[in-house]
Amino acid sequence: MAVAGVILVGFLIIYFNAPQIYQKKHYKDLIIFLVLTVLGLVLSILMLLDVPIGSPTMYIKKISNYIWKVSTNISSFFTR
Repeated sequence: MAVAGVILVGFLIIYFNAPQIYQKKHYKDLIIFLVLTVLGLVLSILMLLDVPIGSPTMYIKKISNYIWKVSTNISSFFTR
């Protein structure tokens, strides 16, 4: 029953917010909004079903290291 409630709340969030974003023709914002909302719904449902979810720290560290490496390469290009 709780899973159905989470799904209902998620659809209500999308139902009330997505049309406004679409009408303003902010298509990139709409895509990001939908992806993040669906991701949040999936994680919420997994937590309700007691599915073990690993810590996101490892993924955040990998992404931040990649961004740091790319930004360092870009900045070294301009400081030559």
